[in-house]
Amino acid sequence: MLSTNHASRLAGLVLVAVTAACSDAPTGPRGTSPLVPGPSTALGPKPANGHVVYASDIQGAFDVYVFDRASQTTKRLTTDPLPDFEPSLSADGKRVVWLKQTLNGVHVVMSNVDGTKFEQLTTDAVSAPRRPVFSPDLKRVVFSSFDIGVNQTHLFSIDLKTRVVTPLGDPTMFAANPSFSADGKRIVFDGEIGPRYVPFVMWADGTQPHDLPDACPVMLVCTRPVFSPDDRHVAYGTSADEVLVFDLLDGSVTPGATNARNPMWSPDGQQLAFYRVNAPAHQLGIYVKPAEGGTEEPWLTGLGFVFGAAWAK
Repeated sequence: MLSTNHASRLAGLVLVAVTAACSDAPTGPRGTSPLVPGPSTALGPKPANGHVVYASDIQGAFDVYVFDRASQTTKRLTTDPLPDFEPSLSADGKRVVWLKQTLNGVHVVMSNVDGTKFEQLTTDAVSAPRRPVFSPDLKRVVFSSFDIGVNQTHLFSIDLKTRVVTPLGDPTMFAANPSFSADGKRIVFDGEIGPRYVPFVMWADGTQPHDLPDACPVMLVCTRPVFSPDDRHVAYGTSADEVLVFDLLDGSVTPGATNARNPMWSPDGQQLAFYRVNAPAHQLGIYVKPAEGGTEEPWLTGLGFVFGAAWAK
């Protein structure tokens, strides 16, 4: 149930969005607030299986693995003694992007899902980077990194055609762990309000950043938000080791899972997966449950510590 403050904030944002849409002032790609979900053009028949990519330290250093749900097989993508971590899949499930530790620092790299066509995307090492993600149109990769020039962590965009890296959004505003909406028009990310990290949303060009109203419980930190495939919901983890789901249409917040981090949506939006924490070593891993609620089931266990995971076609 919405609090009075919560409801008034959301209603006010919708009113501003509608008023702005009727004016001549530029207000973003669709002339509305990025908080207001529009009909997604990205939805169509999508498989419930798909691929899951994750980084695990089960073999020592962190390596990237790809699990094919249809065949129930796992492929180890990296074997470097230095860590490979924070992997993410392209929307078509054909490419993987991740962070690779080298002797010269950390770089953003990518390859095909079978490990072929490996490429390093960054020329200069990046500082304290997090979660590189493909745009749905596969034209760019967005990630967060610390920028010593402005003494701030913010978002960067890599043009996959030119390999040019540019800041995305306000470089003086804290922003980390980005994730695109399915239609590619918006980005959710970790923003900052006072001492807390909370979910934010903005247009994919970096304009109109705004927190999700009352999405993060008081005194908690909320991180790693991800859009559902229909672009209506955002799932994210909290410092209390629970996954919550925010409804962009009515502003409600519902529980997703407990003792859990790093939420992921199935490609068809019917299931919610997450990394299980606070469990014996043999039970640590990725679990899945119906997105509308229900019994959770172990999916991939005995993984050790997981540093980043994603689910796509």
